[in-house]
Amino acid sequence: MKYKLIKDYPRNALPLGNTVTKDSSNQYVSDDIQIFLESEVELYPEFWEKIEEDDYEIISFRRTDPNSNLSGFRYVLNQNSKNYVSNGVAFPLDFMLHEGSCVDIESIKRLLDNEVFTIGNKVEHSYLDLNNLIITKIYTIEKIYTLESDDIRFYVGNGLNLGLERLKKYIPKSVFTTEDGVELFEGDKFWHVDTYFGIGQGIIMNLFVKLKGYHEFSTKEKAQEYVDLYKPQYSMKSILDSSENFWNNTDLILLDLNKLKSKK
Repeated sequence: MKYKLIKDYPRNALPLGNTVTKDSSNQYVSDDIQIFLESEVELYPEFWEKIEEDDYEIISFRRTDPNSNLSGFRYVLNQNSKNYVSNGVAFPLDFMLHEGSCVDIESIKRLLDNEVFTIGNKVEHSYLDLNNLIITKIYTIEKIYTLESDDIRFYVGNGLNLGLERLKKYIPKSVFTTEDGVELFEGDKFWHVDTYFGIGQGIIMNLFVKLKGYHEFSTKEKAQEYVDLYKPQYSMKSILDSSENFWNNTDLILLDLNKLKSKK
C-alpha cells in the first residue's frame, strides 16, 4: 500500500509529492527510509493521499498436493487471457488463489520495475536498526503468499515475512579472478598450486584470503599446465648428461654424413 504526501506534515522533512510504502512491519517507509507509523499515515487523509495501483502480478503457480499425480505441475500466466495454463487447461486467478486449489504461488513480477521474484531466489532486504543505521541482510525466499488486503508477502524463514516494496534481487559479487581469467563467486570450487608445486582443490568463502606464493586456477587442467611450465624438472647432472649425449650424437651424425659424401 502506498500514499503520497499532499500537505506539509508536522515533524518530518519529506518533500511534498514524495511517497511512502507500507512494509512487512506495517510501517510506512519513504525512499530515503524515513519511517512513519501506520496511524500517522492512514488516519490523516488531509496530509496523505492513497495511491491506487497494482503492485505486482502473479506469474506462475505450482501444484503442491503430495497425494496428486499433478504434484509439481506449473500453471503459467497467459498474458492475453490472464488465465493460468498447464497442459492446455486454463484456470482464472480467483480459482488459483482459492484455499482448496492445492497450489502455491511460485513467482511474481513487481510492476514498478518488472523485477521477478521466484521461490528459491536470494534477496536483499534493508532496515533501520535502533541506532538508525541501515542494515542489509540476504535471505532466501521459501514461500510467497497474499494477505486479505491482497498485499504480497515473502516468507524467508525463522518466522520472518518481508514485503515487496524494498525487496531487491541479490546479485553476488565475484570474490576474485583466477590466473586464467575466470571470476569466482562464493561457493565456487577452484584449483590451486602451492609453493611446492602441489595441486589442491578449494572452495570460495565470503572472506577469501589469498595465500602468499599460491596460484589459483579455474580447472585442474589449468593448474597442471602451470606446474608443467614452471616446476623445475631436471638436476644439474641430468642436464650435463643430456648435453654430453647430445654432442656425442651430433659427432655420430656428422661422421655418417661424411661417409655418405665419400661414397659419391
